[in-house]
Amino acid sequence: MLLAGVLVVLGLTAWRFARFGRLLACARPAPDSLVARVAALASRLGLRRVPPVLLVPARIPPMLWPHRGGPRLLLPAEMLPRLQAEELDALLAHELAHVRRRDHWVRLVEIAATAVFWWYPLTWWARRALRRAEERCCDEWVLRVLPRSARAYANGLLKSLTFVADGSGSLPALASGAGPVEDLEARLKEILMTRPAPHLASPWRLALAAAAALGLAVFPTHAQSSATKDEPATPAAESTPEAAPAPPVARPVLAVLCLAVLPQV
Repeated sequence: MLLAGVLVVLGLTAWRFARFGRLLACARPAPDSLVARVAALASRLGLRRVPPVLLVPARIPPMLWPHRGGPRLLLPAEMLPRLQAEELDALLAHELAHVRRRDHWVRLVEIAATAVFWWYPLTWWARRALRRAEERCCDEWVLRVLPRSARAYANGLLKSLTFVADGSGSLPALASGAGPVEDLEARLKEILMTRPAPHLASPWRLALAAAAALGLAVFPTHAQSSATKDEPATPAAESTPEAAPAPPVARPVLAVLCLAVLPQV
């Protein structure tokens, strides 16, 4: 039963990946002016390598697509004329922030964790929470790089949602940049009403990641030992041999969530 669930999750992911990949056969390279704009924003974000930019004739949001040679930045060709310059810059900065954070690699870890722990409800909660955390982190990057773009960024997100609303089908799990639609209202409020938090230096980010890993490794074991102490002892004569208690299955799922987000905020 468990193996069947793993095969279903992986098979569905592969099918969506192949179906969306056929759409990319119609993609074309972006014009030089747009590539130069992406390169300028990538430099401000500290990216050493600018991802190739492709225009897709489909109703999709701006997004990243994994590739053997590095992620591709996909933009819907029909939506570009509807965006003002500041709105386009904000949306491009958001997708480049995903590249800066290497969220396209996190997608692979997420899919692996979902396939192995598909039967555990916390897995699906952690997956959605991870996506929400990624989108908020990228929102912070946009407001740091373009500090006066809050209103334009919010308008760009609304235009992107309106454009995609007329489309059909779902995006594959490997795509980065398309956050949950139901989370958009909260994101817009945060974009318009809050200031980006100061960017943590690398030593602090490493310290937070180490603390998260240590807590995930120690806390479940400590809780399990405390629960064992609280249980009443049974007489030796009536005791029956039992298998050793299994380690908490939530630990790997939470590790994916914490270690993927904390080092890069």
